[in-house]
Amino acid sequence: MVSPTTLMEYGWSFLDAKMSNPADYEMTIGSSNVESGVIKDHPEWDYSIVHDSLATVIAMLRGTCTLRSVLATNSDNAAVLDKILMVSLDSTSINPRPVAPSIPDSAQRLNWYVDRVDIELGFLVPPEGLERSADVPNTSSLKGQSQSSISQTLSVGFFGDTATGTYSKTWSHSFAIQLEDFGIERKSVGADVLQTLHLEMSTSAAYLQPSDMIDGPAIWNGTLGSTVLRTPPPAAITNVDIPTQCIYQIPGAEKGIFQFRIKLSPRFVFHRFRTRAFGEESPDVQTALKRTSLDAMEKHAFGFDPGVFPFRTMVDTEIATPDFIWEFPIDFSKVGMP
Repeated sequence: MVSPTTLMEYGWSFLDAKMSNPADYEMTIGSSNVESGVIKDHPEWDYSIVHDSLATVIAMLRGTCTLRSVLATNSDNAAVLDKILMVSLDSTSINPRPVAPSIPDSAQRLNWYVDRVDIELGFLVPPEGLERSADVPNTSSLKGQSQSSISQTLSVGFFGDTATGTYSKTWSHSFAIQLEDFGIERKSVGADVLQTLHLEMSTSAAYLQPSDMIDGPAIWNGTLGSTVLRTPPPAAITNVDIPTQCIYQIPGAEKGIFQFRIKLSPRFVFHRFRTRAFGEESPDVQTALKRTSLDAMEKHAFGFDPGVFPFRTMVDTEIATPDFIWEFPIDFSKVGMP
């Protein structure tokens, strides 16, 4: 006689699991200093550049990590077992402005915003036989309110001398996200989940790189056109939702404890117009500028003044790419046969 099929479940939230870092992770980016000195070729001239981009950003890890199994016995009382692990980053987000900037945005200044987030999920050392069954969202453009949905069905067939039937169970999870003008690229390989969120639109213009936030006509024959900074969509300056979910399938006999890692690598961008310091293109000043940058600093020049310098107005672009990493153990002995 075939014993009844049973379903065993065990789950926990990230906040209850032991992690190497807190669930809310703050970090300071930018700079606040005055860079000054003299011009090497003209020591009677000096320069002074004010840097005022210092700010605090925050990553908020939320969601669930649930381990489940289907357990059955066949007519010979042999165990038929399968396990799945579902990881969902429901309510996880990156906030570039948890505190309002001390200097507001304007046509000449755009405080920190997020234009991409690289997402990585996986085991430091994966269990033998582990397979990534699915991860979402798929590569697409995410317009306005969207849903992140994932599901998995486990089927167990059990039989003895004669076929007795099968049993299956489907688990699914779905949550709403707000990602207007963002897209996602799915690049997962092997057991690792790899995705990238990227900004696709600013105000009335396509966005591919930070310099696309600069809106201004070309300068020609000494005419200074009107140059301003575009505005990013609300998600880029408030909360960038992380829509990632994934499902792993693990051999039923696995009972070990393995470390799982979540890594979010957002790119924060800052723009500011300013008057170019006298002699700024000298080697001394270029070195000073590079020292105050984070991962990179780009300078875009606009304007024309033949009596002084070819250009007189600069747009400084600072870019910061910190990593937010969480690690916690998953115990596969929590489900299945004793």
